This record gives sequence, structure tokens and C-alpha cells, in this order.
Amino acid sequence: MPAAIDVKCPACGHVTEVAPEWVGRQARCQCGFTFVVSPAVPTQVLAETCEPDVGEAAGGVVERISVTDTAGASSSSVGSVASTTFRPASAVQNSSGLPDDLGSLLGGGERVHYSETVPPRTVYVKAASWILLLGLPLVLVTLGALAGNAPGGVCAGMTGLGTLGVGLLVKSRGWRARCFVITDHRILVRSGSLVTRVQMIPRHAVVFLCIETGLVDRLTGTRSVRIHAAGQDVLVPNSSDVDRVVALLAEVGHGHDDSL
Repeated sequence: MPAAIDVKCPACGHVTEVAPEWVGRQARCQCGFTFVVSPAVPTQVLAETCEPDVGEAAGGVVERISVTDTAGASSSSVGSVASTTFRPASAVQNSSGLPDDLGSLLGGGERVHYSETVPPRTVYVKAASWILLLGLPLVLVTLGALAGNAPGGVCAGMTGLGTLGVGLLVKSRGWRARCFVITDHRILVRSGSLVTRVQMIPRHAVVFLCIETGLVDRLTGTRSVRIHAAGQDVLVPNSSDVDRVVALLAEVGHGHDDSL
């Protein structure tokens, strides 16, 4: 058995050497992410430390996760490991892959732990839903008016189709503009179509999280995260990696545990 093994944090890529007896035990990286030590790259997210209450919400399933309870529960089982080899990339290095308006908001020593935009498939599904629910009835009305030789109905149908097209273009721009970033200090959520808005939430201000599964989420295999913070309620829709998002946002009690 080797004297030491390399362990890589799945959140920030930090690599450290640990003793073989640490395999299978829980550890916390210096970035705050908690994972199970294994010789290979660990992929297990400790979602079992969260104890969500599952309830019904309009259009989907909602799971409520208390951040403070999660931090307290994990503090009793996580140990520390000595030695450091690599450091997470700073904001200057990580912001190259972020939109300019978000990258410019990061501080010089701020580390990016996670970033995500809305998947293209989700945009296509939302656009198709609009066309089926609103566009198809308008087309039928227009065709019926043409068949009945009703100029007023044709005019109304064409006007409705034009309005739908403009609205769909505006909405699709807003869907594509959405971006979600988690750093070691805060959460940034960009939204908006004609006017872009960036909401910044300190990580310590997060009270609890709601995991919502709506119709679009079911069709695209995603889930949405609603962040409840002091004075704010922010929705991050259609996330493709909710387990990782929850694990990162739940780790707010850094002072209770040792770091890698």
C-alpha cells in the first residue's frame, strides 16, 4: 500500500496528498466543498447531510433544504488533512470563461467555484412550449378566418402571431442571458432580456434552498434552485447540476470545520 495518495477536490480541482487510511472518510477542501476521499477523482456529493422536507408546489416538486442545519450536521463528521499542493484558480484566471459583465464584478482574490448558463436544449424546449401553447391556436384561428372569408379574424390572427414572434424573441434573449456563478464569497445571478440585472448575494446570507421540478425541468432533465436569503428570493432555473450547487451553497459554516 502506498505511503500517500493524491486526492482531487471535485469542486475547485485542489489536489493534496493524504494517508491511505483516509479513503472512504469525509473531508473538507480549503474551498469549503465536502466530499468522500477516494484514490480516484471523487464524484460523490454529500447530499445526505441535507434533510429536505418534500412538498408539493404549483407545477412541480419542491424540496426545502436548511443551510444552517446542513452546516451544523457536517461539522461533526469532517476532519482535516495536512499538506497542500495546488491552489484553486483566482478570479483573474477563472473569469476568462465568464461573461464580461460578471467577470468584471469579481475581486482580484475571489475564487470561482461554479458557473453555469442555461443549456441550449432548455431554450429550445421553452420556445417550443410557447409555439405549441400560443402559436398553434393563433394559426388555427387565422386559417379558420381565411376559410370563412373573415378579414377581421385574419387580421387579428396575424397580429397575434406577430406579437407572439416578438415576445418569443425577447424571452429567448432573456433565457440565453441567464448566468449563475458561485464564488468563495458570494453568489451572482444574471437575468433580464432588454435590461440585464445582476443580483449579488453573500454566501453567509443564504437561509435555505428550495429545489423545484417544473414541466420544463422534467422535459430537459434539469431542476431549479430557489435561493432564500435575507431580504431576497432568487430563482436559478433549469440547472443541470443541482447536487453540486446545493453542496456548494450549503457549506456556509466554514468556521466549524478544519480545511484541507
